[in-house]
Amino acid sequence: MVKNNFLIKTIILFFAVAVQCAAVFGATVSENKQWTFLFWGTEYISDTLTEDDITVIGRDGGSTRIDEDKRALILGKNGSTEKACMKLRVKGPCRLYFNMVSMKTTSAVAISDGTKILGEISVSKSSKKAYQFDYIGKETDLYIYSQDNSVAISIFAVDFSKIIMGDVTGDGAVKEEDATALLKHISGSAKLTDGLKLADLNFDGSIDLMDVIKILIYHEENKYSAQIINVNTSDGTAVSSSGALASALREENAKVYVTADIEVDSRLNLKMGGQSIIGVPKADGTLPVLNFKYMGDAGKEGIRIRSADNTIANLVIENANDNGILLKGENTNEVVTGNTIKNCIVRYNNDSGIQITKGAYNNTVENVISYRNCDAYTRGSNADGFAVKLGAGVESADTAADVEKSANTFINCYAWENADDGWDSYDNDIQTYNVVYKNCMCWGNGTPAVHLGYNDYINGLELDEELPFMRYIEQTDPTGYAAFKNAYNNRTLCAASASKEQYAAAVDTVLSHKINTDIGDLDVAELLDKNNWRGNPNGFKLGSVGTESICQRTLENCIAFDHGKKGFDRNNAMCNVSLKNCISFDNNKNYKLDGMNITGYEKVYGWGGASGDDMPDGYSVTTPSNYMRTEEKIRNAAQAIIEYAKENKIGKTDLFE
Repeated sequence: MVKNNFLIKTIILFFAVAVQCAAVFGATVSENKQWTFLFWGTEYISDTLTEDDITVIGRDGGSTRIDEDKRALILGKNGSTEKACMKLRVKGPCRLYFNMVSMKTTSAVAISDGTKILGEISVSKSSKKAYQFDYIGKETDLYIYSQDNSVAISIFAVDFSKIIMGDVTGDGAVKEEDATALLKHISGSAKLTDGLKLADLNFDGSIDLMDVIKILIYHEENKYSAQIINVNTSDGTAVSSSGALASALREENAKVYVTADIEVDSRLNLKMGGQSIIGVPKADGTLPVLNFKYMGDAGKEGIRIRSADNTIANLVIENANDNGILLKGENTNEVVTGNTIKNCIVRYNNDSGIQITKGAYNNTVENVISYRNCDAYTRGSNADGFAVKLGAGVESADTAADVEKSANTFINCYAWENADDGWDSYDNDIQTYNVVYKNCMCWGNGTPAVHLGYNDYINGLELDEELPFMRYIEQTDPTGYAAFKNAYNNRTLCAASASKEQYAAAVDTVLSHKINTDIGDLDVAELLDKNNWRGNPNGFKLGSVGTESICQRTLENCIAFDHGKKGFDRNNAMCNVSLKNCISFDNNKNYKLDGMNITGYEKVYGWGGASGDDMPDGYSVTTPSNYMRTEEKIRNAAQAIIEYAKENKIGKTDLFE
């Protein structure tokens, strides 16, 4: 789990409050959007009408209406927050655009937050004109109404990109120069005018040193953004339902574009080769979701790849009964090679997010996030973020050239809070000859407290209902689950400072059924017991006692932190390993690599381990002088990636640039 420092607590608290507000007030407009009222298809509005995140509040008499002749929404005269008004909830600072005209000489259009009028627009009768209003503040409901004469609004839009809080110098970006300029303003050595309204980042009505600090923090966070992915669907088949997706994949060389979230009802099999399932993200980078929560195939993976040269891209894959994605041949005739998985989020699956095994080699996993996957029945065992193990390679390799061509490669991948390891390369009698990791990071894996809700509870977050254990409890004990969920979200289950034991006792008091596992029925207290939990809290597990000396592991720009055991672990493997620009910190043991053969070693860093590193003779780990600043940067990046993943987006960072 990411450690609690001031910045992370602030982000978590903000997210928790935002979630709670969204639950109370309904949908929040959080991306640029435009409404054309002519197409709403309603004439008079005497009560309320809600369409596409906007509510129009009418009144008796029909003076609030959609007017076809005027091609506009008519807001009646003498409106207020309770009648003849338009209402929407915005996520924060934004610019409002109106194309509108007064029905008489002029109209005074008010923008209110429900308690006070934030501003007014004087609207003329001469012709429809474009007006705008800048809202500077926290997430809130906005009410728009005419205080006197009726007004006709034909087009209304919200644009979040025009208001950049902290950009007091007006150059379109938040930089250290903005903090310097604001500091000079506060000290009286210089004065800001136009940009001053963007300086109150904590919205407390006062421009002070706290705003300078927030600008500096925002400048750091602003390095992280969602990846925007543009897709041209002209060369394939667009689908938006489970049936259409399954049907399209029956064609050879099918290129299927997923244009909406889909509840997939059975496993997707790619066995012909050369097929693609590609998501079409929204303009803000939001990926479409393939949700396998209601799949009928018990114990089956979400997507099974058993052929060559397939592509899975731009998708969230969640809630499968087994692996989210499994690359594995059915027999020796099925060559599982040349496959690409890119720009995906795999989460909440009942085994590893992605598993590559038994004859699957020379595949590439790039820009993929894997988190909170958990095999509930086996008490966390096997559910790694990424499992590339049990013979993920050619049938046999006798030379270095054979090993080289068998590599499975991970690039820009992240694994956190999975029930087992971040990455696992466990082998027995069949070898995984070669694994390459570039720009990969993992943290907080193998911790039962995550999967049974304890960590989120003490951090003030709402219950993560998609956790596999939570889904199991809801199915087997719906009444107890409802009571548990209510007490959890209302913070009445137990004290926020409760120990794991106190939390477990409180949960077990509410639930009436135990959880079925491979060693019998267990309650939450028993599952939290380290003697019963089988998940391994390691970052990069590089092999096992069965991994032969010819095998190769190559890690470049890789980071592991906050694991209960090891950050980088040989796990008794005696194979070759190359490390370049690797960092491991705040694990129980940062590096356990003694016995491996070092084939490359450059800039290997570590600090904060509870016990000393075990390295091959002649090799040591360096603690950099600026390690605290480096750790802060890594943790900030990790938290930004977490927040984007919650929004179904792939976060881009500058960590490895």
